[in-house]
Amino acid sequence: MTFETDRLILRPWAESDAEECYKYAKDPRVGPAAGWPPHTSVENSREIIRDVLMVPETYAIELKETGLPIGSISLKFHSDLAEKDDECELGYWLGVPYWGRGIMPEAAKELLRHAFEDLGLERVWCGYYDGNLKSKRVQEKLGFTYQWTSENAPVPMMGETRRGHVNLMTRGEWEAGQRAAEGPGREDAGAGFDVILFDLDGTLTDPGIGITNSVAYALRHFGIEVPPREELYKYIGPPLLDSFREFCGFSEEESFEALHVYREYFADKGIFENTVYPGIPEMLRALKAAGKTLVVATSKPEPYAERILEHFGLRQYFDVVTGASMDEKLSTKPEIVAIALQKAGASELRKAVMVGDREHDVLGALANGIPCIGVLYGYGSEEELTNAGAFKAAGSPEELLKILV
Repeated sequence: MTFETDRLILRPWAESDAEECYKYAKDPRVGPAAGWPPHTSVENSREIIRDVLMVPETYAIELKETGLPIGSISLKFHSDLAEKDDECELGYWLGVPYWGRGIMPEAAKELLRHAFEDLGLERVWCGYYDGNLKSKRVQEKLGFTYQWTSENAPVPMMGETRRGHVNLMTRGEWEAGQRAAEGPGREDAGAGFDVILFDLDGTLTDPGIGITNSVAYALRHFGIEVPPREELYKYIGPPLLDSFREFCGFSEEESFEALHVYREYFADKGIFENTVYPGIPEMLRALKAAGKTLVVATSKPEPYAERILEHFGLRQYFDVVTGASMDEKLSTKPEIVAIALQKAGASELRKAVMVGDREHDVLGALANGIPCIGVLYGYGSEEELTNAGAFKAAGSPEELLKILV
């Protein structure tokens, strides 16, 4: 059985793939992060293909452009996580040269479709070990929801234990995500939206100066040379702990220290080194006049979000403000959107929509079964938003208002 996407073919492994498999699986950045040791030779890769990979529901990820395998993806049945007959566990790995190109989400989306549509499964589990931020990001993009953390998860092939995080996607969540990604499917879609969730940074206000100054303050604390401001814009949007781990290579302890130092500057100065995008107050007034329920759903800590909205005179327009917790235990966009929807009393998800400028906003919306409109005046590109699954994009608050009403 084979599957095809825009750039990929998912097909069974063959022993003749050994040389290409070894090319990527020998890299110590690949296997150990997923819980298995690097391959030691072409013959070792051939043995693993024959004994491990040439099994049902395990596929080589072949790049159409080259016709060669660059990674692997599988649905595992009766694993430690997937104990029942109607569930499985998603596993994957990808060669380092292809990281950051959206390859794995593209492959996994097709295999999830296969799991739910073709195989009729009810649940797909997935997990990652602490520090494997790339795998975490893949699962967030796919719409998996967090379930639990195991402090001493066994990693038998490495002879050790690690902190492991477990995520789940149900059939209902997958189907809701598919419907949300398609959008309302009509030009006057906004007329059906009664509850509108807004991201804060890059959507209502431009926090560029304050956030980058705060990040620079934290980097100096660690003796790190501060790059040009435009290189720090990538910190705007995602949870800061994840950003410090990913962009600085910090450990969990160092990331929390960096966050603490960041807040030293941000709480007093950076929070108001911020401006409201032109046209935002007028748009919010028009939406309230149209009877819409307006909500803020932001990865910024909720106390900071409240202060910013009050400072700029925007709080009056919002029925609900939901943000991250100060201890970062609540920080992911799917969790924040879920709580915001609950607070807003959005019982009919087809009448709710998210508005944001980064892929995290889109993914958080889709994970909760609602569509997302991307804004192009913030910090994300149209390509980023479209690839994440935004069903429309607006270049200005005025254009956004036309979509929403």
